[in-house]
Amino acid sequence: MTIHLRAVTPRPSTLDPQARTIEAIVSTGAPVIRSGFEERLDLSGADLSRLIGGPVLDGHRSETTRDQLGVIEAAEIRAEGLWCLIKFRSNEAAKAVMADIAEGTIRGISIGYTVQEWKEIHE
Repeated sequence: MTIHLRAVTPRPSTLDPQARTIEAIVSTGAPVIRSGFEERLDLSGADLSRLIGGPVLDGHRSETTRDQLGVIEAAEIRAEGLWCLIKFRSNEAAKAVMADIAEGTIRGISIGYTVQEWKEIHE
């Protein structure tokens, strides 16, 4: 299984330090240039239930458990795109990232996802 990565934008105003959660836009459906192709996530076809429990990764790394900062607890499609509720781990690395998000010095994190179906479109 290949895990793909997307940058997400957390909203510091939704950070709940007690619950260790924050909301983030995971995808707007905008195209992302990959090596040799353009990737577009079809948000209308997303199985949001499969996101629940998905990892939130530090720096696009997934080699060890230390690279996982948290998990996706909830997901929904809104006007802006695909939103997720992220639950951070209670370890020091995750606490440091939450503090950086709260002060606005980190504005992007990553989630891992798998693609269940690829479709090639030639325009």
